[in-house]
Amino acid sequence: MARFAECSDWLQVGSVKAGPKVAAIPLRGGIVPSDWRIGEGVSRRHMPGLERRRCVKLHGAGNGVDVGVQRQPQDGLHRHESEYGLSEFDTQHRFVASAVWYLPYGRDRRYGAHAARALNMMLGAWEFSPIATAQTGLGLTVTQGCSFNLGGEVTCRPNRLTNGALPENVRSVDNWIDASAFQILQLNPAQPGFTPNQVFGNSDVGILRGPKLFNIDFNLSKNFALNERHSVQFRAEFFNALNHPNFSVPGTNLSAGFGQITSNRAQI
Repeated sequence: MARFAECSDWLQVGSVKAGPKVAAIPLRGGIVPSDWRIGEGVSRRHMPGLERRRCVKLHGAGNGVDVGVQRQPQDGLHRHESEYGLSEFDTQHRFVASAVWYLPYGRDRRYGAHAARALNMMLGAWEFSPIATAQTGLGLTVTQGCSFNLGGEVTCRPNRLTNGALPENVRSVDNWIDASAFQILQLNPAQPGFTPNQVFGNSDVGILRGPKLFNIDFNLSKNFALNERHSVQFRAEFFNALNHPNFSVPGTNLSAGFGQITSNRAQI
């Protein structure tokens, strides 16, 4: 069952300069709301020797203030709706499942309860614990170099001509975003992309998503009893056991490297 919560978030709506030697003074106001939805986890014991845990996240987060590119709005005094979009840490769906399987062989187990000491030491009382994670891609905001100084940490966005999301069978690490869907906003009438009386691009925050993530880790462990009070544990851990590639987000600035993925993604 999902839970829903909504709250107001603070959004920097502009800045005022008191003089040539004074830095920008931020103005803040509660303008754009934030919302998030989360799922709940389930833990079950299916049978002797097998436990399973599952957690499902049904929806991610959306707000008008972000921790990365969108720390401040492009145009906080107008078009507030364009500042509401996917957060850069948003994961719309996230599924995590884990299990612990006590292999049913060895002393105090279903099979091999009377196995010889040497055989029990090699094959008995092993534990197998996999963890599987699958989640949707992170939110992306397309940006461009600013044609004028907006102050603070403001970033500029281009004009959005079409959707910008390429079909899954067309995407690649070298071309994740449709570059033809965006046009750099120009203030020079002689340059392509100039629009009279337009200072800010119409592309919104968090309009696209990055690559999905799928990962399986597992460990194999066994306790070796030395005496009644002491034991030694052998543990082997395998991260990304299937060697599945999980890519980071592509370049989102309309410049060299736009739409290209150059690194792997760290799991969050």
